[in-house]
Amino acid sequence: MIMVPIKANNRNAPDKVPSGKPGQQRRHAIRGWGSMRRGGYRRPRDLHNMGRPLPTALAMLPRLPHLPADLALVSRPFQVDDTQLDALLDSGLALPPSLAHAVLKRKVEFLSGRDCARAALAQAGHAGPFELPIGDDRAPCWPTGWVGSISHSKGCAAAIVAQATAYRGIGLDLERLIPPERAAPLREQIGHAGEWQLGETLGLAPGLWFTLVFSLKEALFKALYPQVGRYFGFEDATLHAFAPGQGIARLRLNADLAPGLPAGTEVAAQAAWNAEHVLSLCLAPRDAHA
Repeated sequence: MIMVPIKANNRNAPDKVPSGKPGQQRRHAIRGWGSMRRGGYRRPRDLHNMGRPLPTALAMLPRLPHLPADLALVSRPFQVDDTQLDALLDSGLALPPSLAHAVLKRKVEFLSGRDCARAALAQAGHAGPFELPIGDDRAPCWPTGWVGSISHSKGCAAAIVAQATAYRGIGLDLERLIPPERAAPLREQIGHAGEWQLGETLGLAPGLWFTLVFSLKEALFKALYPQVGRYFGFEDATLHAFAPGQGIARLRLNADLAPGLPAGTEVAAQAAWNAEHVLSLCLAPRDAHA
């Protein structure tokens, strides 16, 4: 899905961004990239607490327009309560020491994401024991020979995996639809004027379009992070083309992010949505093609 060669790097995009990184102060008010729901890049306050959880995500997932057959995608709903936490722990999953004193919501989200990752790896043919520790940059450390991505949003977790021989990075992002009244004051932080004009030209609802821009850039970050190896901002990419009927998007890099990823690089992605959620996917294959 990406049209440039990507250098090898064992790191995947982080679940959580460490705070206090140089040059990030300007973005402390926003969530930032790569499913960064805590830490240095924070979601705007107006994007929190947006209603009831999705009863099931399974109806959404088949809508991804062009999911390659060599990817395994698993999504499961969850409830934030002690019963759910106990069930996840009883299934053989374990919390890392860093989350021993976390709030219940964070524990359930983390384990639900790992539960999806475990199922996706099994579905893809991974035969070894399931271990998915957190790296120093808070990225999941996938088993040798595998790459993947995890996301969760308001009662739903999802994970996607593939063999590293085919992909250098995968970016999956699940977002609850952001109401237009909450999106409006955040547009300058998330996108460029041309992106908002594109949404108007396409005739898409403002809240849906804002969520699409936000989610597609999150997926882009997660796909490119293994090569870039650092955090970059929403302003470093522009969503300049989108086909609503197909769910196909094209993003353009606005900055030199890494060797092989100069400004002007075109990246393809895809998105699916229903009345409550947007699901975005971006891939960085080893045999890049347009």
